[in-house]
Amino acid sequence: MNRPPKSTIKKIVISATLSFLLIGMMGCSTPEEKANKYFQKGSVLLEKGDYAKASIEYHNALQIKKTMAPAIYGLALIAEKKGEWQEMFGLLSKVVEQDPKHVEAQIKLGSILLAAEKLDKALEVSNKLLALDKDNSAILAFRAAVLLKTGDPKGALEQANLALTKKQDNVEALVVLASERIAAGDLVKAISYLDTGLKSNPKSIALNILKVSALENMPDLPKAEEVHRKLIEYNPDVGAFRVALTQFYTKHKMLDKAELELRAISAKSPTDFQAKLDIVRFVNSTKGPQAARQELENYAKNEPANNEFKFALVGFYQSQKDPVTAEKILNEVIASSKTPADTAKAKVMLAGKHLSEGKKEAAVKLVDEVLVADARNEQALLMKAGLDIDDRKFDQAVERLRTILRDAPNSTRALLLLATA
Repeated sequence: MNRPPKSTIKKIVISATLSFLLIGMMGCSTPEEKANKYFQKGSVLLEKGDYAKASIEYHNALQIKKTMAPAIYGLALIAEKKGEWQEMFGLLSKVVEQDPKHVEAQIKLGSILLAAEKLDKALEVSNKLLALDKDNSAILAFRAAVLLKTGDPKGALEQANLALTKKQDNVEALVVLASERIAAGDLVKAISYLDTGLKSNPKSIALNILKVSALENMPDLPKAEEVHRKLIEYNPDVGAFRVALTQFYTKHKMLDKAELELRAISAKSPTDFQAKLDIVRFVNSTKGPQAARQELENYAKNEPANNEFKFALVGFYQSQKDPVTAEKILNEVIASSKTPADTAKAKVMLAGKHLSEGKKEAAVKLVDEVLVADARNEQALLMKAGLDIDDRKFDQAVERLRTILRDAPNSTRALLLLATA
């Protein structure tokens, strides 16, 4: 068999090598492309309402490209959905810093400023947006909201109506028009504006909240309740809407419904101690202290490992002038708790009780026990510092308080005691 010349073989090898290299290069994405893929995935997941996975994809994109404003904006939208306004504000600020022409981010940032009564800053944002695009319906609607809040209803109505000529169902413009009518007492016209927006935006939080307000003032409580229910249905993960419904029921003396709603909130988050405590407070205010005590005792019995219910019972018995039972519960926690933090809390609470009864020696003994186990326990250090000041041991008090402030620089009690010392 005749072999091809060496020069031909060399050309074939070089050609094959270049082909493999080109195929490899075609298969490898650039960092920009990889970041965009993560971003696109995140956007699809955000649209589906899968905020946890969307957040992961946006963070993946930002690990590759830290200055990717659209991905940061995606995270801001997730924070908005969760009601995490402080985080949302920080993320939006980053977006605007990276892309000053990002209209949506500017409007959302301005809306937060407006809600926080930072009217000068909101107006400043409005001026910047108008300079970007004076014919943009969203920008005009935001301008209308700013003018309404800054005391220029005529200018607000003008801008809102102009916004509607650009986009007939502009939610923000309709909110401005409805708000102005509610303020003027024209509730029928306000609801007409709101219903216009709700036809194309039935899940709009702003429109629904305003409609509740208008219906309450009419008053048409059944319809207001219906809108409250829709808000919960559309936003099942936002607990604030259930709380708002509870407040609505309480305000209008529908106490049985209010209690049922509080229990529904607690059932949705069975590990939420605060939700159960809200029920206890409500029961105390509507049915009296004995019913509240029974409620707390039931929780403590059903969740024996959760000492927070026992601590709440201590507070209850102290408020009912029953220090003997309060002390008994604290001693039980100290004897049985397997959680050092709970043991320490019980000892400090018992020490405080002893001090209020003039049993200083017993109080000091308990506080010292806590500090032996944890030399930086804030509550124990505060109590010891207070005792030091009473005994005119100011240097010791200052030292203890500075220990607290190293861990908790904003501790109000420590700062006040430090000033005293």
